[in-house]
This record gives sequence, C-alpha cells and structure tokens, in this order.
Amino acid sequence: CYNIGKIMANSKYKSWVGGIAGSNKKRIKNCYNIGDVSTTAKSNSSCFTYSGGISGENEGEIEICYSIGDVAAANFSFSYAGGISGNNKGNINNCIAMNKELRGCFLDKICVNLENASVINCYANQEMLLHGNKDFNGNTNLNISLMNEKFFNRTGWNFDSIWTWDSTKNRPILDLTPQNTNKVSYYKKSVEITTSEKDVNIFKENIWKG
Repeated sequence: CYNIGKIMANSKYKSWVGGIAGSNKKRIKNCYNIGDVSTTAKSNSSCFTYSGGISGENEGEIEICYSIGDVAAANFSFSYAGGISGNNKGNINNCIAMNKELRGCFLDKICVNLENASVINCYANQEMLLHGNKDFNGNTNLNISLMNEKFFNRTGWNFDSIWTWDSTKNRPILDLTPQNTNKVSYYKKSVEITTSEKDVNIFKENIWKG
C-alpha cells in the first residue's frame, strides 16, 4: 500500500493518525507514505494524540516501509510523533524515516515509547528537524543523500518483484506492473489407447455384467 495525500485528524479526547493506518494491531509490510500527517485537538486538557508517518500507534509489526511526509501531533502534554509510528508497543523492522520535519511534545525519528517493543535495522534522515522533546529509540541516523538504490538493496528490500527504483524522485516505489505467471492450458490432450481384442471383450463383458 502507499499514500500520497495529506492526512489530518481532529479530536476532543484521543486521535490516532498515520499515513497507512491510524492504529495497527496486525502487520504492515511493503508500504510507503509521502503525504503529511497531522493531528489537532479541540481541547488541551487530557487529550492524547498519536501521529506517525506509517501508523499513529503500533501494537503489531511494521516492516520494510518508509515515510517522507512531515509528521505533527497536537502540541499538548500527551502528543507523540514519530517518523514511522507515534507510539510503538510492537515491532518495527527494516523501516526508513526520510521525513524532513516532526512536531509534537514527544518525538522520535522512528517511534516513541518502546514499552518492551523493538526497533531493528531502522534508519532515519540525519537532517530531520525535530520540534519538541526528543526521545531516541534505536534508530541510526544517515544523510538522506546516502539513501540511494544501493542502500535500499543492502538493507534487504526486494527489487526483483515488489519494489522498483524511481530514478527521478530518487526513492523506491512499489512495482505495480503485472508479474509473469505460468500459463495454464485448459485444453485436453487426446490420448490414443491400443488394446487387444481379448481386452475389449473382457471390458464389454464387465460393463454388461457389472
């Protein structure tokens, strides 16, 4: 899946917003988001907002995903913003945060609030601007100019059948061309069977007596 549009949420008490999912409890894999993600709140008291480039909150798995769009959470006491996930209680693997800017109370380039969760083999834009309290959790900073085709290949992204490289935008996109499949023939082949006269007589006798 991928998203290219701006995502916004406005809530009085709680809001979860992400480029692919507001809240993820299962699995998000091979997805990307290039749209800006933001939450606003109608009240600044006891309002929780979670914003993420891929998922606002993650309790499952997010893997082989990247996000480019800016992420912002309502700037109150309980706002969380992450380049991949605003609040992480699950696992985030092999994801790339290419975002330019994050805004919120608690921030991390990949995700905030690990809570016994994990972040493995994830990279973030070294020059990402952070507006809020920084909370770094297991991400490796890298200059965005080095996030090229060779980099994505080295990190295990599948460019054989899932991804393709967009040289004009210098980033991977999903390969949506039809894949080659084995053609199945629905025509029956005629088979010639040779039998002796004795076998034919036995066959006839069995049919009529059976």
